[in-house]
Amino acid sequence: MNLGGILNNDSPPADEASRPHQERSASEASTASVHQRNSITNILNGDDGDAPAAAAAAAAAPPAPASTETTASKEPATAPTNTTAPATNSAPSASSSAPGASASGDPIDSGLAKIAQLKGKTRPRRYSTPPVWAQEWVPHVRDEAPVSSGPQLGSILSDKRVFDYNRTQSVDLECSISGVIPAQSVVRTIAEWIFANFRDISPQNRPFVELEVKFGTITDKRTSNRISIDVATDCVYTNHSEVYFEMEVAEPAFKEVQRYLGELESKYQESGRGDRNRPRRKFSHLETDITDSFYQVERPKEPTKSIRVSKDNSLSPARYSAIEKQRISDLFVHCPSSMYDLRLSLALEFPVPEQNIEAIISKGTPVLQREKKRSSWTHAPTVSRIDLTRVSIPKDSRGQSGRKVVEYTSNYEIEQEIDTNEVFLAMDKFKAGEDAFRFEELVEIFLNNARVLNSVVTKIAR
Repeated sequence: MNLGGILNNDSPPADEASRPHQERSASEASTASVHQRNSITNILNGDDGDAPAAAAAAAAAPPAPASTETTASKEPATAPTNTTAPATNSAPSASSSAPGASASGDPIDSGLAKIAQLKGKTRPRRYSTPPVWAQEWVPHVRDEAPVSSGPQLGSILSDKRVFDYNRTQSVDLECSISGVIPAQSVVRTIAEWIFANFRDISPQNRPFVELEVKFGTITDKRTSNRISIDVATDCVYTNHSEVYFEMEVAEPAFKEVQRYLGELESKYQESGRGDRNRPRRKFSHLETDITDSFYQVERPKEPTKSIRVSKDNSLSPARYSAIEKQRISDLFVHCPSSMYDLRLSLALEFPVPEQNIEAIISKGTPVLQREKKRSSWTHAPTVSRIDLTRVSIPKDSRGQSGRKVVEYTSNYEIEQEIDTNEVFLAMDKFKAGEDAFRFEELVEIFLNNARVLNSVVTKIAR
């Protein structure tokens, strides 16, 4: 009988009715198993491996009465879809339900068993802690962040999160489809640059690390003009060989930043009158008058060292201090929509013993002198200090009478320095798995301050 006859419930041909009872019983047993979880391919192409078992079961069955045989010959070989097969025929065998069963078993159960085996396998790990370049980015989900017991020794900050990366102010909006705000590309790049340079610094040199961002322009060496590339937003500029950074701002921009910081201080004090639970001042303000002299110190079998000797003109008698500055790395950030670009500078500043300063001054001649009148604004909540410096550089010239005349050229500088001790503490917490957010938060705060000041000076230029 063909497939069409089975599906249309046609009566079997006459020659099928005359078959021996054993053949019809075997056919009925095989059709009873149709209602198990089998595909139509298994219905049409029975497994040869099951034929002997079906024949043996049919031979062992007792002969049916004549009336039953006559009735069975008039029914179709396939039972209706709502008919339940006998329990002896529908129960799956132990071999077909076991994992790794042969092709004669249930293909669906066999597939599920293979999936379960694959899920149980684990990928081998080469590292107990992957290196920094191989670590995956950890989403900023606050609930998964480990909570530290308190600030470490030397830290002036708490462990409270600064930014909420999975909430927005609107009650009917979400920050993203994943519920997480991804990291800004510029912030992430700067954080990776800082991390890569800081991890190579030995613990004994940590107190001498200086990280600052300076305002100026990235200038093309060929044209002596600010670079102009086809970008509209802030980006990290990596082609240092064809450019240099001119660290100077215009006088109006310098005065505008000074006015802006003073305005922030005034508003803070007005809003906090009578509140004894917060600091009296927003900034710690300091005015200094320093003269820097730069010396090139040469010693046998040693590279030439650049020593900066600073004279504090506000003290009488004047006090001298000196440092040896070793530059480590620079990173340029181009801000095409702002008035100035940024340069992040990382250096080591080793203090020179006081007993050696007099010998450096007496034996050497300064290659450069700078008189600095500086206004420093320290903001503890952002662990940063903003320096506004008016620099005067003396230049010797001859007057009409032939006498030596000293003239001064003035320029203005804006820079911001971060507390590197806090950066190292946050980096150690990240490497120890205690806090995955604080390090990048400090970098973002550091860059946010620079952006705020850049937007202030950009407004006056428009």
